[in-house]
Amino acid sequence: ENDKARALYERLLERTSHVKVFISAAQFEAGAGEIQRARDMYKRAEKILKDAGNKEERVLLLDSWVAMEEGLGEEGSAEEVKKRQPKQIKKKRPLQDSEGNNTGWEE
Repeated sequence: ENDKARALYERLLERTSHVKVFISAAQFEAGAGEIQRARDMYKRAEKILKDAGNKEERVLLLDSWVAMEEGLGEEGSAEEVKKRQPKQIKKKRPLQDSEGNNTGWEE
């Protein structure tokens, strides 16, 4: 039964690389007790999404992965996944009043 479901997921992933399909496949593997297969699916998805530059989808994927690792309770595994999260960069620009005087900074 699990092999049939895996084959269906693989066929679907040949057609699309949507983040929800990867998350569903990884959750299926985790639910079946195949933790290493779930991790492999997350790693595969992360590489594809990172190469495609899909930061928002990658964040969704990594959040799901962190939740799985935290649920397992293995020491350090969730922290390793958290390190993979894309960094948020804050940009500052000067604020000016109507006369062109600098009044502070906006993030």
